[in-house]
Parts: sequence; C-alpha cells; structure tokens
Amino acid sequence: MDTIITLYILLAVVFLTNIIVFGVLLMKLKNLSRIAKSLDIGKLKQISQDIESLKKISLKSFQKVGIVKFNPFKSMGGNLSFAAALLNALNEGIVISGLHNRESTRTYIKEISCGKEKPELSSEEKEAVENAVKS
Repeated sequence: MDTIITLYILLAVVFLTNIIVFGVLLMKLKNLSRIAKSLDIGKLKQISQDIESLKKISLKSFQKVGIVKFNPFKSMGGNLSFAAALLNALNEGIVISGLHNRESTRTYIKEISCGKEKPELSSEEKEAVENAVKS
C-alpha cells in the first residue's frame, strides 16, 4: 500500500513538473512569436547586403603596415630614412620611402600588387613589405 501511494506521489510530481516545463516553453514560444513579428525580412536582407558591401570595402582598405628605419648614407649618423609598406587584405598597396641627407629628403612611392612589387624594391623596402605581410 505504501508503494502505491509513493508511486502516485511520484506520478503527481512528474505531472506537475511537466506542466511547469510546458508553461515555460509556452512563454518562450510567445516571446519568440513576438520577436518574429517585429522582424522585417526586407530590413534583414538590407542588413545582409550592407554587411557584404562592407566586407568587399574592407578587403581594399589598408590593414597591414610594415616600417623600417635605416641609414642609406654611412657618412651620416642616425636612421632618419624610412620605408613604410601599406597593404590591404590581398597584400596589395604601396611602399613609401623617404631618403634623408643633409641637404634634402626625397620621397618615393612604389605600387605593390598581389604581394609582389612592380618596380624593383630596395632591401629595406622588401623588409617593410615582409613586415606588413606578417602583421
């Protein structure tokens, strides 16, 4: 007899637990339904298109930088000259070099396409490109 009462109590607890779980699930379903009604499919498509557009733009923007300072003229002290590589995600971009001496500073720009230089690069410019690719 005690076993039957225990069994009934256990069944009642399981039944009440299921009712509580069902109630919680029903509340969550109502919340999801409310959220789904507030979503506009047109807006979601526009957001998705905007994200894709931003991805394309970001591929072309400078993301990698490599800088090397050096002294091209051994008769002068200090590393006042530089080579700076600015590359995008596709390793395309430019190398800007500044050569400093006592009378002037000369600045040069060279184009980099697909990680390879079009004109011949100096060792310092190559190092700047390598540093940018690694960054």
